[in-house]
Amino acid sequence: MQADVGWVEQELNEVRGDCRGLKEERGEARADYALLLESSTAVADNLREDIRQLRAQLEAERADRAQLEAERADRAQLETQLAELQAQLATLTAASAASQAELRSQLAAERTSRQQLQTELAFPREELAKLKENPPPATAQNPAAEVKLPDAADLLNQLKKANGKKFTASLQDVEKILESLGVEES
Repeated sequence: MQADVGWVEQELNEVRGDCRGLKEERGEARADYALLLESSTAVADNLREDIRQLRAQLEAERADRAQLEAERADRAQLETQLAELQAQLATLTAASAASQAELRSQLAAERTSRQQLQTELAFPREELAKLKENPPPATAQNPAAEVKLPDAADLLNQLKKANGKKFTASLQDVEKILESLGVEES
């Protein structure tokens, strides 16, 4: 039995040695686990920071893309407006050309009409110039029409009838008036 006890003690010592070894391994494993835990926490923190930065970059890219889309829409709108303005310019240019052609036609017609009038007026102008250079004698000009008045006594009677009792002119006054007018009594 002693041999069995020795063997059991030996086995027990071996088991105790194994336990010490296992305890040491367990301590090392725990230390390794703590290092791994610390390392994985640092890696996870680094990954979280990378994810945060990537999300920020993604948001910035999305904002840039939205701005580019807005600018593209604005550009398309501006291109549409430009096309409309170019069409309006073409229409106005065509209308202006037509208006210019019409005005040129009217101007040509006016020039022709003016030239005809100048041709028609050339002869009367020549005649007028000749008359200014050599005026006709006074007798050739139209004489003033003669006015025939009644004699002084008849004129005085007509004036008295027309003006009533308040008329104060005399026969001599009427004769002087007729004389100043250069009318001879008939």
